[in-house]
Amino acid sequence: MISWALKTVVAVAVAITAAQYLGLFDGSLATNLRPLASTPAPFTVVESAGTREIHIAAHESGHYLVDATVNGVDLAFLVDTGASWLTLSKADAARAGIETAWLDYDIRMQTANGVVRAAHIELPEMRIGDLELRDVAAVVNDSPMGMSLLGMSFLERLDGYEVRDGVLILRW
Repeated sequence: MISWALKTVVAVAVAITAAQYLGLFDGSLATNLRPLASTPAPFTVVESAGTREIHIAAHESGHYLVDATVNGVDLAFLVDTGASWLTLSKADAARAGIETAWLDYDIRMQTANGVVRAAHIELPEMRIGDLELRDVAAVVNDSPMGMSLLGMSFLERLDGYEVRDGVLILRW
């Protein structure tokens, strides 16, 4: 019978190998996502019949990247429907004027890189083009990460979102 520890080691090795193959992980547990080589593509705002949408073309990596403004500062985000929270890296949080040294990193979150600590915050304002949300629940990750994540605490506040023909559509 295979021991629990051996099964865990094999599972972690398979996950890391898959992430490396997909180009999501550079092999260092100290970095979450390797910074992507290019910046987010410009998005398009579409308005029809009272519904407004932002169309974001897929990055060459297949991921959806978007520039958003947090506290008046432009930050790049990876759209991640698997992330429960809008997650700021410590570096991005500091750029947005959040004093990371004073945060209480009391939340434990399970990620692809294992358990990390995070601090709950609320963003007074966040914008993507004409889309503006106030009082957005978020966390600051205590571990290094290559890019901040636009997770479900942001996405669930929209009227909807979908991916169609390689384009992410955000509706509000």
